[in-house]
Amino acid sequence: MASAYISKGFQKDGRFHGKVALCTASTAGRRTVSSEGAKVVLSSRRKEKVEAAVEKLRAKKLEVSGMVCHQAKKEDRQRLIDFTLQTYGVIDVLFVSAGVNPFKGDMLLVTEQEWDKLFKVNVKSTFLMIRETVPHMNKEGGGAIAINSTIAALYPDAFGMVRIRVLTCHGSIGVGA
Repeated sequence: MASAYISKGFQKDGRFHGKVALCTASTAGRRTVSSEGAKVVLSSRRKEKVEAAVEKLRAKKLEVSGMVCHQAKKEDRQRLIDFTLQTYGVIDVLFVSAGVNPFKGDMLLVTEQEWDKLFKVNVKSTFLMIRETVPHMNKEGGGAIAINSTIAALYPDAFGMVRIRVLTCHGSIGVGA
């Protein structure tokens, strides 16, 4: 599986010219990848966010498309992967950014339901998105995977973030290691 993380023709300066990037929970920040030459498929749980982001990036003459996807839902992940492959034929880059934090406060007061949601979205769905995308990357000789987390995972006290989010972020960072 490690071969999926080895770069395939990526320039050392980080440019993505001619590459296809599939990005989850990504309507706010994919300008950089697309402005460096990638064809981008972005997604979000909210249709209006997808439409606004696509419109904004296309206005800058960037090649981008998007669709609604809740990364924790298998059917949505599969539709997103299929859409990307049907639209561009390959997936060179997977950028996973989905995450939730339904609980704020003392970690020992989190309910089992909140704990399950944190792991379902932040860890399990990240792993599944990677596992479901890697075979398509391997068919083309590999690709690159990036998992976005929160800076609070490194400096929780400086940001006053609840440690439970930090725990799940570290879990998702470990998935892509």
